[in-house]
Amino acid sequence: MDTTPSGDRPAAVRGGAGETGDRLDLAERLRILVDRGLDLVYRYRLVPERGFEYVSPAATVMTGYSPEDHYADPDLGLKLVHPDDRHLLEAAAAGRTSDPLVLRWVRRDGSILWTEQHNVPVVDASGTLVAIEGMARDVTVREETLHALRASEARFRTLLERVDLIAFVLDPMGRVTFANRAFLGAVRLGDGGADGTDWFEEFVAPERRATLRATIEADVAGGKANRSVVTDLVAADGSRRLVHLHVIGLPGPDGSLTALAAIGDDLTAIDEQVSRSARLAAAIEQTTDAVIITDTLGDIQYVNPAFERVTGFAYEEAVGQNPRILKSGRQSDRFYRRMWRTLASGAPWRGELTNRRKDGTLFIEEASITPIVGPGGRV
Repeated sequence: MDTTPSGDRPAAVRGGAGETGDRLDLAERLRILVDRGLDLVYRYRLVPERGFEYVSPAATVMTGYSPEDHYADPDLGLKLVHPDDRHLLEAAAAGRTSDPLVLRWVRRDGSILWTEQHNVPVVDASGTLVAIEGMARDVTVREETLHALRASEARFRTLLERVDLIAFVLDPMGRVTFANRAFLGAVRLGDGGADGTDWFEEFVAPERRATLRATIEADVAGGKANRSVVTDLVAADGSRRLVHLHVIGLPGPDGSLTALAAIGDDLTAIDEQVSRSARLAAAIEQTTDAVIITDTLGDIQYVNPAFERVTGFAYEEAVGQNPRILKSGRQSDRFYRRMWRTLASGAPWRGELTNRRKDGTLFIEEASITPIVGPGGRV
C-alpha cells in the first residue's frame, strides 16, 4: 500500500510513446530522461551472444547510425572507433584501464567526432562479466581546442628554443616544464636537466627565494601575471648569474593560469661580452699594425690609429671610402680578382701589397685579409 501523503507525491511524467499520464515508476522515468538526453547511452551484452541491448536515440545525431543499426550489427560500436584509437578500446575491454576513454569516432558521413566514454562492467552472481553499460559524450569542441593549444604551445616552445635569450616555462607550482639552451647553459645543466625541478628552490638565490615565490604565487592566485624580475640564478656549480626576466601568465581554456613563461637577459653574460669587446677594442686601437674593416661591398667601416699613421688618411677621410684609395697600380687586375675570389669563398688571404699613401709615396705591406663570418656562415 502506498502510504505517501497525496500532497507529497511527485507529479506524473507525461510525454513519450505509450505514456498514459498515470504515475510512472522510477525506471521508466529514467528511461525517458535517457531517451531525451544529448549523451549516447548504451548497454552491450556479452553473453550468451554479443549485441546491443539498448542504444539511446542520441546515436543518430552523434554518429549518423540509428539505434536499429546498432541492434542489427553487434560490431558497429567497434567499427565506429577510428582505427588509430581502437587499441584504447581493446585495453579497456581487457580490464587494463578503468579511466574514461577519449576516442575518435568516424561518423556515417566520414567526419570525425571526439567522444569521452564512461563504461561500467556488469557481472552476474558468479562474478562473470555479462555486459557493459556506458555513456558517450561529444567532446569534439574541447578536444579540438586542446589540440590547437598544444600546437600553439609547440610553436611557442620552438620559438623560445631558438632565441639567444634565457627562456623557461613553469607550472603553477613553480616546477620547470621547459627550459631552452640559453637557460640550461646559464645554470650549467645539460638538455632536460631542469625538467620537473622546483625553480625557486633550485635556481633562485636563497635571499630572494621566499619573496619571489610569494610574489609569483599571488600572481597565480589572482589569475594574472605580467611583471619584470631581476634576480640571481644559482647554477649547478654554485656560481651565480644576474638575470632580468619578464614573467607572463599563460591562461588555459577556462581563463585560469596554467603556466608561467619567463624570458629575459643574462646580465652577467652581457657584462662579460662588454668586457671582452672593450678589451678587443683596446687591443685594436693600440696595436702598431694597421687595421681596416669593410662591409661585404668593400666600403670601409673602421680604421685604427695605426692605419692613420701609416697611410696618412684620417679616420673621417677613410670611412665610407673603398680601399682603392690606397691602390698604387703596381698590382694587376688579375691579382685583385684572385684575391677577391679567395675572400668570397670565406677563406683568408695573405700576401704582399704595394700601396700608396695620401701624400703619394709608396709603401709595401704584408697584408692579412680575413672574412668575418656570421652565425649562419654568411660573410
